Amino acid sequence: MEKTFTLILRSGLLSVFLVLILIGTILLSLPQASTSGESIGIMDAMFMSVSAVCVVGLAIVSVGHDLTTFGQGVLLVLVQLGGLGFMVFGVSVAIILGKITGLKYREFMQPTTRSLSGRGLLRLAGVILCVALSLEAISTVILTIRLVGELGLSDALYTALFHSIAAFNNAGFSLNDQSLEGFIGDPVVNITISALFIIGGLGFMVLVDLYKTGALRSLAYILK
Repeated sequence: MEKTFTLILRSGLLSVFLVLILIGTILLSLPQASTSGESIGIMDAMFMSVSAVCVVGLAIVSVGHDLTTFGQGVLLVLVQLGGLGFMVFGVSVAIILGKITGLKYREFMQPTTRSLSGRGLLRLAGVILCVALSLEAISTVILTIRLVGELGLSDALYTALFHSIAAFNNAGFSLNDQSLEGFIGDPVVNITISALFIIGGLGFMVLVDLYKTGALRSLAYILK
C-alpha cells in the first residue's frame, strides 16, 4: 500500500513538473517576455523553464536585461512552485515510508496530516507554504530597507522579493549579470541571502526537528 501510494505521489509530482515546464516554456517564449520584443526562442525558453522548475538557477539569457518584468515574474513563479514542490514531496514520502517517528514528530504532524489522504497532504502543503512565505516576506523587508536608499522603494522591493524567493528555493537566478558581486562585504545582504540558502537547503523536516528539540532556542542563546 505504501509503495503504491509513493509511486502515485512520484508520478503525480512528475506530471505536475512536466506541466509547469511546458507552461513556463510557452510563456517565456512569448514576445512579451523579452525586452527585445521578439521571442527568445523555444529552446532557450525551455532551458530557462526547466532550470527554474528544477531550481537549478542556470541561465542562458540575462534575467535582468533580456527578460521583461513579465518574463521575470514567470521565472519567479516557476522557481517558487518548483522549490515548494520538492519540499512537499520530500516530507510526504518521509511520512508515507514511516520515517517520521517518535512522539514529538507525531504530535507536530497529527494536526497537519491527519492521515495519508489527499486532504492531509494538502494541509501539510499549506503549512510548508506558510513557513516559506513567512521567511521570504521577512527577508524581503530586510533587503528592501537595505536597498531603498540606492534603488528607490519600488525597485528595492522588487529586487528584494526576487532574490529572497530565488535564495530560499536554492535557485541561483539574479537580476544582475554579476549576481551579488556588487555586495561583497555587505553584511546585511550576505547574511540574509546566506541564511535563506541554508534554511531552504536544510528543508522542512530539519527545521521541525530543530524546533521540537529546542536546538534553535539553544543556538539563539549561544549567539547572544
